[in-house]
Amino acid sequence: MENGMMLSLYLLRRRNLIVNMSSISFVNMGKWNYLLSKLPERHSDVYFAPDYLNLYQFGTKEGKVRLLKFENDDGICLYPYIERDIPLELTEGTILKDIITPYGYGGPISTTYSPKFLKSFNKALNSFFMDMSYISEFVRFHPVIENYRSRECNCIFLHKTFGVDFSKHSFDNLEFWKDSFKRGVKRAQKFNLNFEIQVLNKENLSNFVEIYKSTMERNEALNYYFFESEYWNLLLELSKKNECILANVLYKGKTISSAIFLIWRNTYIHYHLGGSIFEYLNMRPNNFLFWNIEWFHLILL
Repeated sequence: MENGMMLSLYLLRRRNLIVNMSSISFVNMGKWNYLLSKLPERHSDVYFAPDYLNLYQFGTKEGKVRLLKFENDDGICLYPYIERDIPLELTEGTILKDIITPYGYGGPISTTYSPKFLKSFNKALNSFFMDMSYISEFVRFHPVIENYRSRECNCIFLHKTFGVDFSKHSFDNLEFWKDSFKRGVKRAQKFNLNFEIQVLNKENLSNFVEIYKSTMERNEALNYYFFESEYWNLLLELSKKNECILANVLYKGKTISSAIFLIWRNTYIHYHLGGSIFEYLNMRPNNFLFWNIEWFHLILL
């Protein structure tokens, strides 16, 4: 299936809102996993998990992670985001801030998306954000959960993203594969490439980082994508909780293509980061890696 990846740029303006502020508040990391467990299985994902959020608070140091909970008699809504200070101080001394969602998908997730509940949530949230001196909100909504429904805003379509429902499809007979991709897989098979899945550890992570960095340099990637050691160490913490794993393609025992995938509750698998060795690209190892994702799915899910 193909889904649109949606973004929201929501400018907040001061309004007179009468809300029950006791229904919306920050919660600590220790309670967050418990709250996530109260949501339906397909209404949450690894992008909303505390350890993933830590990647961008401590790994890339983008800002402070905030975990916001709204609750009333109709349901619960959770909204993790990153709070950033804006280097501009007003005459009265107020420090302005903005909020963004981490790399990947984000936004509010709820036990219900009923119009009545969302109206109460947005009313409380807008007032809360004004009190926090937030002037803008940038969200990359989740295309499968479709949580763009949670915010009263105009969504901007950015581009399509690609996904497969393994409960309905098999990679062997998917019609949407492009002919060029199929040719790449057939070429890879001629070189007798091997595919493996590994638990992420210090040793194989070090090898992955080497391949990843060389790929980013080759592609002249932005500095943002050259992560510091703290980021990689936090990925190991994700692995300890079975929230990420490493997939490799090997030629004669040498890893020539590698990717880290994120996992969530036997429900979602996401490609996160990857790289390949330039000298072996003619063997189409990346095609071979993604072609084998179904095996990946059968083992994990």
